[in-house]
Amino acid sequence: MPKLPEMMTSLRVSDNGAVEIIDQLRLPHEVVCEPVKTPEEAFDAIKSMKIRGAPAIASLAALAIRQHLMTDAPKLESIEDVKAHLLPMLDYLQSSRPTAVNLGEAMDRIRRLLEASPASAPALLDSVKETCYAVHNEDLARNREMGCLGAEWLWSQRGEAAKAAGKKGLKVITVCNTGSLATSGYGTAIGVITALFEADELDTAYYAQTTPYHQGSRLTSLELTTLQLPACMVCDVRHLP
Repeated sequence: MPKLPEMMTSLRVSDNGAVEIIDQLRLPHEVVCEPVKTPEEAFDAIKSMKIRGAPAIASLAALAIRQHLMTDAPKLESIEDVKAHLLPMLDYLQSSRPTAVNLGEAMDRIRRLLEASPASAPALLDSVKETCYAVHNEDLARNREMGCLGAEWLWSQRGEAAKAAGKKGLKVITVCNTGSLATSGYGTAIGVITALFEADELDTAYYAQTTPYHQGSRLTSLELTTLQLPACMVCDVRHLP
């Protein structure tokens, strides 16, 4: 079975809660990591498209809240203090990309915690921090499972035909960018392609350019190259003179 190199990921979080992201506006020519130290910096990173992909921005927003509570939040002595501090922050972060479903779901998940009946302010803060971290970890685990299930299904549908035709594996096409740069890690559709490669069932991954940000030609190409997957770009956009 092929062994994957280390994946390029959209964001990383350390044990002390510190978060850093890859500035995707500078890819593929420069790989620049920058810290995100506050919810305001997370808002700016999402709004400016330094980080994009609904799962990735949901993770960043949640992890920025967690980091804030672990490092520089004011003293919140009562449950009402916690709610008064966090509810506007949730609205603020969600407004950075209102159309991103994952971001809205993550912020709603924290809102439900705040509206429940916690025992105390410290208990509520602990629950919020745990939930913020879970948003990131659950996305990563979900992507890995989705990749494996998707690869198994594709092979069950087309694998025998590929082998009968004398092909090494499947030829798969993907659009936009759905890999580790768009998620908490591993990717969704790209995760399926990666799982096929890990099972030695991939012939070639084809990817579209995808304007206007060229997520395919800038980001998907970089992900697939980093993973050393056999890949080819489909030039679906032609600029006329």
